[in-house]
Amino acid sequence: MNMKRNNYISRAAMLFLLCAAFWCSLQSARAQTVEINTGTPATNLYAVGPIYISPTMFYTYSRFAYLYTQAELASAGITSGTTISAVGWMKSNSNSSAGPSNFKIYMKNSSATAYAASSETWTNLSSGASLVYQNASQSFPATASPNYTTFTLNTAFVYSGGAIEIMTEWDASATPSPLATGSFEWVNTTVTDRIYGGANTSAPTSLSSTSNNTSIDNRRPVIQFTLGSVSGCTNPVTPGTSTASVTVPVCPNTSVNLNLSGNSTGSGITYEWERSATNTAGSYTSMGASQTTPAATAQPATATWYRCKVVCSGGTPAYSTPVQVQVANVSVHLGNDTTLCEGSSSLILNAGNAGSTYLWNDGSTAQTKSVSAAGTFWVQVTNATGCQGRDTIVVGFNPLASGSFTATEATGGLVNFAATASNAATYFWQFGVNNATATGNPVSYTYSNNGFYTVTLNLINACGDTTKVNKSVTVSGAVSLKEIIKDAAVSIFPNPAKEVLMLENGSGLEFEQIKMTDVLGKVIHMQEGKGTQKNYTFNVHHLSAGVYFLEISTPSGRIVKQFSIK
Repeated sequence: MNMKRNNYISRAAMLFLLCAAFWCSLQSARAQTVEINTGTPATNLYAVGPIYISPTMFYTYSRFAYLYTQAELASAGITSGTTISAVGWMKSNSNSSAGPSNFKIYMKNSSATAYAASSETWTNLSSGASLVYQNASQSFPATASPNYTTFTLNTAFVYSGGAIEIMTEWDASATPSPLATGSFEWVNTTVTDRIYGGANTSAPTSLSSTSNNTSIDNRRPVIQFTLGSVSGCTNPVTPGTSTASVTVPVCPNTSVNLNLSGNSTGSGITYEWERSATNTAGSYTSMGASQTTPAATAQPATATWYRCKVVCSGGTPAYSTPVQVQVANVSVHLGNDTTLCEGSSSLILNAGNAGSTYLWNDGSTAQTKSVSAAGTFWVQVTNATGCQGRDTIVVGFNPLASGSFTATEATGGLVNFAATASNAATYFWQFGVNNATATGNPVSYTYSNNGFYTVTLNLINACGDTTKVNKSVTVSGAVSLKEIIKDAAVSIFPNPAKEVLMLENGSGLEFEQIKMTDVLGKVIHMQEGKGTQKNYTFNVHHLSAGVYFLEISTPSGRIVKQFSIK
């Protein structure tokens, strides 16, 4: 009986010990918070960060760096190997901001003992730090005051000894005005050489011990660390909803911050962002390798959809609800390079995009520009959202052709023609007889009869516009006379004539040239024949009384007709 009782007691004691061990294990795994408020309490101040929102709410960017020494960490119970899963800063008032803003936290283990320099660059301060928290759509709800504003890290930070440096980066450039319901006043203490800060209308590149016009005076905000290991993720994982730092169209290639909301957390999760132009099945492509934090940056050139592939410890991938980033493209097309022709109307260049602002190469600011000369013309167009587009056009100019020509008679009626011209693309010759023509330069033509001929050179430029150059060319006795044709059915009347002389070609012969001479052989009038045309009329009222001749050249010979003026 006693043996059974002893066994019962032994089993009960064993169960108690197991329960006690489990409770201790549970307590050791449970997260705990510690506070570091080293130094002398100081007046609450917006300029110490981690987020700079002053009463005027003018600045939209801030960056801060804080140093926590090994001694401070040890006093708070933070020892090598401790996992930090959240950080928070104490705000003294209840003011809030709906955002969206982009807020980041970086952390690194460090051997630094002080921030002794008067200033330091953000590049140097953030070098080697890990991005442990980012929210591209950060808001700050109203809270009881004073109270901690806590940020659960996307990636837990493991302390490995030495000091810890924490950097914060805040971008509220996309936050509508006003930024907040009022300034953010932070509870802080005075502790020497533990803070750098800066705030401005753009991201500060250098941080100092004075933040713009308000002295920090070694005042560091009170911080709270949440310690304890982060639980592992579980499948199926919840991918959440993709978020973007902008909700309105952005200019091409603008940096946009991507993140997730409503997603699973825990160790072992990886995130890989993908993009698509159409948001259709099979259209998404990876933006890069998987990572351990959900925050990412994109620079879309055109409207693009984004989603994130979320995987827990090698399990089945899950995809976040996509988000689209719209891009306000400014398309400017002045047209293809072209050439103007002299004498043509001006070219009107139109930059399009009505309602935008314009800047042309000559400083003019209208949507259109009239061009009447050669040159290179460009325009820059800025639309209502500040996005820009640009185009350039090269305009050439084709002036009218100009020039002259020489006519050199050889033998047997052969005349050689040579032109000297500028801006001529084509040379077209008219030889003044029988509708004879030729193209090119130089050219030659053989005349059948002696006489005077009006030769026309048509200089044609690249636009097709023509400049005419006329010259009277004399063909002399080197050309042999053809036999005179007698009894041809060619008549002249009235004879004698007084005012008008009529010539009738009833022979069907082709008239090449008609020449009127006096009895001494002086040429009074000469013109090109018109083939087999039947009737010709000559005005002779200016001729003195006497005897005259009409000499008609045909391919078959000459016809000579005598007439008199009374």
